[in-house]
Amino acid sequence: MIMKLDELVEIGQVARPWGVKGEVKIRLTTDVPGRFDNLEGVYLHDGCSQPVFYSIMWVKNLKDAVAVKFEGIDSSEEAENLREMEVSVPESERAPLTEGEYYIYDLIDLDVVDQDGRRIGKLEKVYQGAAHDIFEVATVEGPVMVPAVPEYVHEVDLVGRRIVLTLPVLEEDS
Repeated sequence: MIMKLDELVEIGQVARPWGVKGEVKIRLTTDVPGRFDNLEGVYLHDGCSQPVFYSIMWVKNLKDAVAVKFEGIDSSEEAENLREMEVSVPESERAPLTEGEYYIYDLIDLDVVDQDGRRIGKLEKVYQGAAHDIFEVATVEGPVMVPAVPEYVHEVDLVGRRIVLTLPVLEEDS
């Protein structure tokens, strides 16, 4: 099946060959445990080219990565040609989320407003941290970092394409 880039969701990136029979190591960009375990195949692309479907023969879960053997990739030289390719699945196959969870790519470019509805800026980036994520909000004064915790983030409205939040107050030196 032919897929367009905007119909796909990234779940990893080919890091390097892994072994001598065409296996590759994939860095995960998903935090869903075992995400690769039941996949028949994935789409590989460089972010610009037409995605190509690769059938998965086997998967081995590693720490923060997976090793994968793709059908038709039978040497480390062929595997090397896949280095840095994005690994994606159709958006219809993205993992389900629980209430209050969001895909980062769904949040990027949302309008950011305060509790009175005044525009603050746009969500530029999300940094994933050990304790919680950090939102980088692009404002007219420059980027502002906001902890993605209930104290600051009051509402995420994907349909209305906005995030309601309170900016942290910085204490000034006396």
